[in-house]
Amino acid sequence: LMSDAQADANERLTAFLEGLEQLPWWRGIAWRGVTAGSGFGFTEPTVVTRGITAASRDPRVATAGFTTPGVYAILSQTGRDLGQFSAAPQEQEVVFAPGTLLQSQGRIEGPCPIVVVYELLVGDGQVRGPEVDPARLASDLQAMLDTARALGPIGPVRDRFAGEIW
Repeated sequence: LMSDAQADANERLTAFLEGLEQLPWWRGIAWRGVTAGSGFGFTEPTVVTRGITAASRDPRVATAGFTTPGVYAILSQTGRDLGQFSAAPQEQEVVFAPGTLLQSQGRIEGPCPIVVVYELLVGDGQVRGPEVDPARLASDLQAMLDTARALGPIGPVRDRFAGEIW
């Protein structure tokens, strides 16, 4: 049997997830900082998220000003854009719901190594990734990081945008 506190927490989570479904999709790159202990993309090639995964449309936010040892570049298909509802819109937050299927596509070495991640969609007996040109993707992602770095520092950000994806 569930305690009243557990039942209340479950109700709040259910309401949050239902609200999340109403937000606009983000189809594009969502960035999340890699931390020293991150296994996804290194030892784990595929993961189904178990919780809410926060990312940002701004790599400066995801890497806390390029202070993380790398960055995940998630090619989002169903991430939800929280920007217009956020108390901190400058963070450009995108969240992925529990049950999101993510697959590492390899790394791009550079000053801030990039782990390329595809969000996969499952339906009609098929698994579909984003439609991209892998040869062009590497240069596009590196150009995005270079542009972000040239914009200069960003103010303080919450630490929710870096860490293991699970």
